[in-house]
Amino acid sequence: MARPVRPPASAPSLLPGAGLRSATGEVSGLEKLIADIPNGAPLFTTRSGAGLARIGWAEAARWLVHVHAFDPSGIRTGAVGDERAKGGKGYPIGPGWAGQIGGVLVAGATLEETLLLNLVATGAPGLDLDGGPGDLPAWERPPLGPGIEAGRGEEPRPTGPVDLYTWQSRRVRLVGDDDGVTGLVLAQGDRMTPQNRQRAEPLSAWRFSEPQTKRAGAPTYMPLLHDPSRSFWRGLAALLPVASERVGGRGVDRFLAPAVVHWVSLLEGEGLLPRHGVVRLRAQSLVYGSNNSVVDEIVDDILVLPEFLLQPGSEAQQLLARDEVERTEAVAQALANLASNLAAAAGADVVDGPRTRARESFYARVDQPFRRWLVSLEPAEPIPSASARWQRTVRDLVENLGTELLDGAGSAAWRGRESRGHHVDVGVSDRWFRRALAAALPATLPQHNDERSESRA
Repeated sequence: MARPVRPPASAPSLLPGAGLRSATGEVSGLEKLIADIPNGAPLFTTRSGAGLARIGWAEAARWLVHVHAFDPSGIRTGAVGDERAKGGKGYPIGPGWAGQIGGVLVAGATLEETLLLNLVATGAPGLDLDGGPGDLPAWERPPLGPGIEAGRGEEPRPTGPVDLYTWQSRRVRLVGDDDGVTGLVLAQGDRMTPQNRQRAEPLSAWRFSEPQTKRAGAPTYMPLLHDPSRSFWRGLAALLPVASERVGGRGVDRFLAPAVVHWVSLLEGEGLLPRHGVVRLRAQSLVYGSNNSVVDEIVDDILVLPEFLLQPGSEAQQLLARDEVERTEAVAQALANLASNLAAAAGADVVDGPRTRARESFYARVDQPFRRWLVSLEPAEPIPSASARWQRTVRDLVENLGTELLDGAGSAAWRGRESRGHHVDVGVSDRWFRRALAAALPATLPQHNDERSESRA
């Protein structure tokens, strides 16, 4: 809640935002700046009392960057001079830009290496990014006023990645003295919409959106957001530079890999990357709730890929990795179906709970084995061999989970009952499960193993 604070006489006044103020002169407390303060009920936080009264200028500068990138949507202070303000309030324009994308970074061995790896050259061959002399950071543009930046209009568009990296999602004035920051004025800035920003934003994967395409009358892509309930590797199809599946009848890709991955692939092909043997892709984002007005989750996950997988000529291995993710999804579905069939056989009318628990158990156990298999890929290994290795691993794992489900079935499930026109019992459920595994994991079938043994003889 806003509280009246009189800016000290020694507060910095040379910055362009120094005149930002509300009609009443109110200044908000630091809970508006610091993201890890629970909204309205700071019961479980390391900051309270004196910890919220003052922070140093260096920490405040870091939180200032965070506000522009991740500030949730919601009503903010209505700044004097902002034509959008009504009744002293600045009405929602959406979260900061970085909060609207599924951030994908390339993690280097040092901070310097990380910064250089993610500094994408917009004019590099094969990268379809905007840019040019007009793509300038905020500090090389005329100072912003409290309203919409002149010349950008109600729906401003970024000129390129540099403009987007320094996008002023909010107008902010820090209030304090030589000893630190005690409050701030936080007002709305320039609104940014996510549709078709792939030519300006290199640090996100993108998905084709049918609803947005119908609304716009042209192919439209949206940022592929991270799901905190899914491991990063499960979205591998959207991360690799190999062409994704096409959208039926549209002639466009279902997913677009992050431009930074194409950039690293280009560097890898030119032999310009430090030779670490692996490339680390890091997923980082916030997940919002309640109309994007509060932070629900923080996503931070790392996917380690062998370096060769991003080299030109590795398309077959990239397709292999993508296909094995899809194969793993099919195995998860088979186990979930077994759990729901056993529940139905025991007389349950609602089987969503067993399905969900079975799927969660599967992914909890398969997560590390898949990551180890992925990083173990080598360019010299034949594709069928690499696929068979993973299929045998996942077969052993899922059969153990299936056995646990079968052993836990009660006597009612063994007797079974009619469900959706079929008699379902433990035996029938097990048979359907085995049939689904055979379809998803053909390399584990006995005849396949026999053929493999004969070929070695």
